[in-house]
Amino acid sequence: MNILVVANDFPTTSRMAGSPRLFNLCRELSKHHRLVLAHFARSSEKGKPFSEDPDNTNVFSRTVELPLVSGFDRTSLSWVKRQYHRIMLEPFFSQRLRSPEDTQRLRELINSLCTNEHIDIIYVDGIEMVQYLAVPAPVPVAVDLCDCLSLLYYQQSRRAHGLIRKTALFLEAQSIARWEKRIAGEAALTIVISTQDESSIKQLNPSAKTLVVQNGVDPNYFAPSSTSEKTANWPKLIFTGVMGYAPNADAAVYFTYKVFPEVRKRFPEAEFWVVGASPPPWVLKLAEEPGVQVTGRVDDVRDYLNRADIFVCPLRLGTGMKNKIMAAMSMGLPVIATANSLNGLDFFPEEDLLEADSAEQFVEQIARLQSSPQLAAQFSQRGRETVINRYSWATHAAVLEEALTKLLAPETA
Repeated sequence: MNILVVANDFPTTSRMAGSPRLFNLCRELSKHHRLVLAHFARSSEKGKPFSEDPDNTNVFSRTVELPLVSGFDRTSLSWVKRQYHRIMLEPFFSQRLRSPEDTQRLRELINSLCTNEHIDIIYVDGIEMVQYLAVPAPVPVAVDLCDCLSLLYYQQSRRAHGLIRKTALFLEAQSIARWEKRIAGEAALTIVISTQDESSIKQLNPSAKTLVVQNGVDPNYFAPSSTSEKTANWPKLIFTGVMGYAPNADAAVYFTYKVFPEVRKRFPEAEFWVVGASPPPWVLKLAEEPGVQVTGRVDDVRDYLNRADIFVCPLRLGTGMKNKIMAAMSMGLPVIATANSLNGLDFFPEEDLLEADSAEQFVEQIARLQSSPQLAAQFSQRGRETVINRYSWATHAAVLEEALTKLLAPETA
């Protein structure tokens, strides 16, 4: 198959901050199919790491950088134009009213790529990019929504403080839900990460053809260090992720103010490391608390995971699968996670990891690991084995490849 991959930015490799889902699925597909990448270059700092990553060799036969849409940076728009989407009950990422000419040019460009590159299938990464495809599209379209975004906004609206904030998030959720319903009806295949997301999409559009393609991890890249880098201060707790993502920021703030003080009462030398790019001011401020470190973007998250004793995942919001948990388990770290963090993951509390949903439970689980090095070693070994056996990218890409092939059946499958 010739597959056109349409993405919002440079794909993230395992060595880069963010989710490596798109890149790793493409890397596996490229072993049997020809892939052309068409993408925006929203983050200029991602270009060099992407092009220089040794894993990137021969994944894409051609890469086309799409011209950015005028008004892409909403901060440069007038207040009135920033409100267009609200007036028309459309999501915040809609460009139809802000820049109709650019949107049409992108549709024509993508259509020409389909013709010139003899494309069989368009694979769209993310809900935002669908608007740049012509309707009807010249070839079958598979849209990887990853998460059900409207579900995430509904969750945020319930936790938000203040009537204005709650109302804004609720209305945004409804606008996104309308897009998801339409996309699920138009796409030949709608792909999500978990059964929870699939159920939400099916509720919006029962006729949608859906497929669950779980996230994976590269156990060769995320492997335990052969040399110990741990310090005498115990425990060193770590939480990783792009901190510009609201659920990650919420988790870091929650753990710092609600959970970590209780941990420090029991373990005065405890440290909590918040590791990840784009922390907003309220996350940076967490470093003022005793024992808390906020790194911002790091060159290699494995350096920090190697020095940690326990990975904590205190997520209260969010959908889909948590790559951060799989990476930590692959590195051999014992994991303590909230129930929400485990949505979409086939991990079992007390077998693969530990679960905690309150400050008291986090302290209790940390104490269990402290009192029994054998138990900590058991979770370390069991977690890595589970990741290797259940969450290889090759396995998940095979599920995707079969579904994409069936879209062309029986003529060309």
